[in-house]
Amino acid sequence: MASKPLKSARKVAETTDKAAREVLSNTAREAESLASEGYYAAQRLRNRVQFVLERLILRGALFRLVVIAVCIALISFFAGLLAVILTREFDSPGDGVWWAFLRMTDPGYLGDDEGTGLRVISTVLTVCGYVLFMGALIAIMTQWLNDRIKRLEMGLTPLVQRNHVLVLGWTSRTSDILRALMMSEGRVKRFLLDLDSRKLNVVLLVEQVTAALRVELQEDLGPWWDERRIMLRSGNMLSVDHLRRADFDNAAAIIIPGEDYSGEDAVANDTRILKAILSIDRNLIVRQDGRPPGIVAEVFDARKVPIAKTAYRDRIDILSSDALVARILAQTVRRPGYTNVVLSMIAHHDGQEVFVRKIPELEGKSVGGIHNGLLKGVFLGVIRDRDGALTPYLNPKPDFQLTADDSLVVLARSFEDCVPTSWEKATGRTQAAVDAQYPPKPRRILLLGWSHKAISLVQELAGYKTETFEVTSCSIVSEKRRRKDLYDHSAKTEGPRLSMVDGDFAVPGVLASLSPQEYDSVVFVASDRFRRAEERDARTVLGCLMLTHILSEKREGPAIIMELIDHENRMLFPPEAAEVVLSPMLISYLLVQVALRRELGAVFEELFGPRGAEILFLPASNFVATGESVSFLRIQEAVAAAGMIAMGIRFGTAGNEPGGGVELNPDRNRDLTLSTEDEIVILTAEGG
Repeated sequence: MASKPLKSARKVAETTDKAAREVLSNTAREAESLASEGYYAAQRLRNRVQFVLERLILRGALFRLVVIAVCIALISFFAGLLAVILTREFDSPGDGVWWAFLRMTDPGYLGDDEGTGLRVISTVLTVCGYVLFMGALIAIMTQWLNDRIKRLEMGLTPLVQRNHVLVLGWTSRTSDILRALMMSEGRVKRFLLDLDSRKLNVVLLVEQVTAALRVELQEDLGPWWDERRIMLRSGNMLSVDHLRRADFDNAAAIIIPGEDYSGEDAVANDTRILKAILSIDRNLIVRQDGRPPGIVAEVFDARKVPIAKTAYRDRIDILSSDALVARILAQTVRRPGYTNVVLSMIAHHDGQEVFVRKIPELEGKSVGGIHNGLLKGVFLGVIRDRDGALTPYLNPKPDFQLTADDSLVVLARSFEDCVPTSWEKATGRTQAAVDAQYPPKPRRILLLGWSHKAISLVQELAGYKTETFEVTSCSIVSEKRRRKDLYDHSAKTEGPRLSMVDGDFAVPGVLASLSPQEYDSVVFVASDRFRRAEERDARTVLGCLMLTHILSEKREGPAIIMELIDHENRMLFPPEAAEVVLSPMLISYLLVQVALRRELGAVFEELFGPRGAEILFLPASNFVATGESVSFLRIQEAVAAAGMIAMGIRFGTAGNEPGGGVELNPDRNRDLTLSTEDEIVILTAEGG
């Protein structure tokens, strides 16, 4: 009987113990949960404070200074109250706070305090002052100055200029454009004089201005770099806000060059330039003087030129670089040595320039008396403005009469040399007999490489109706693709007889199998397949070296013509090895000359095209006796009697020298003894 109560008591105890354990377990869980929630809340509070501080600090130097000022105020406040409580040195809490602030901001007070407690607090405040007041303040101000200087160097500050020249984009032409602007001092002065401006300022808008870009530009320009006159701004020419950053509304001229190897094809390049022209036109703010900036832009496809001209309301000149380079290549194929004349006229290589000058005093006079009156220049023709359309008359007939608005086109060394010092009555011309310039047989051309310029070259050769060409194209671009390119560009192929070979001319066996020695000319064009200028020029240089080796045993090989991108690669070959066309440099100088004097665009269009006046090389023996002393004035008279204009001499014995022996506009009274190898550089009217 006694065991039952014991069992009942034991059962009650076990139940009670179990309940107690459950209560303790629940209490522990609740405590743990409360602790977790408290920790989580504290963690969120700390993260919130850090986030607020982060947002304040990232808002700029002013907010960082505010944060530091608040920290200094709080430390001064609590340290001052602590000093008042622990010591009896202060009459009020305000005196203690001021004492703490002075110890933080000026460590020189540290030795003035007495008492252990006050010295400990003063020492801690002084250390905090070094960290917060001096260290943080200097760091914030230094970072602010660095950020400000970096922003200024990046060219993000809006520009305020007037009558500046704005160049849009960093391309393979940019350095040459800036160099040409800085070199054309006289032409720039006359350009600025018309705008009532005194100083040339050039603004370059690029995607991003960097220190590396600035250094590269300084190295490219060399002595022509001028920090005061060349300003860089970051921005995209397709963005109106970025254009305003360069103050495009108040520019005197805007130059928009193309890019041969930007990673985009010719269509994308032309589209980008056309959109930039439209953006400028639609967002242009009319200036107080009512004079909008003139635009000179480059497109690749000549078919887009009339479209681009309709995209701008005022003066705009569009150059088709493909057509211009193709014309120069075609003329060089027809007349080896032609590029030397072009460089002398465009790139200031020997001090000669083509000038356009109005001389109203000559109104009513005929041009026949100009030749002998220009003692330091060569008269080339006349530019006449017909309701805004510029029409060139190069090598006009002697009875061509001038009007007050006509401009003379003169090849000279300076603008002052373009004025005739005397006037003689026009003399009659007797057509002299000259040797035939071209053989009746077709001219065979080996075209190595493929690009949009090669398409234009084929089309250009088709424009010469009095000559026939046989063109063999060799490229790693498939024949199917090349024929499609010609079809897409509506290139005429009925003029030159065109055959295509698939192959890589950089492989010696492929080049030798083409039998290059059987051609009249071998033309290398920079390939579109390679995006970098170094790669394009490297293949051209390699191909020329292999071709020279193949032709080394042949006395009279074909004329070699190369298109190069980088002008430094021109020095890799002696002048007699090949004739080089530096397409970016030629286009750059043309863009600048047309921007400063738009009439020159019509002049060069006439000179380089398949129709109109042409530049020839004719034997000197056709006009004067060789082996005898003769002045250039006498040569001019003999050439003028044949209805042509003598521009200069090409000395055959100096053909291997830089410039190919071409000397334009020599001194009139200089005695020359010409040989049978020497030729006269002739400007003839349309049809030769």
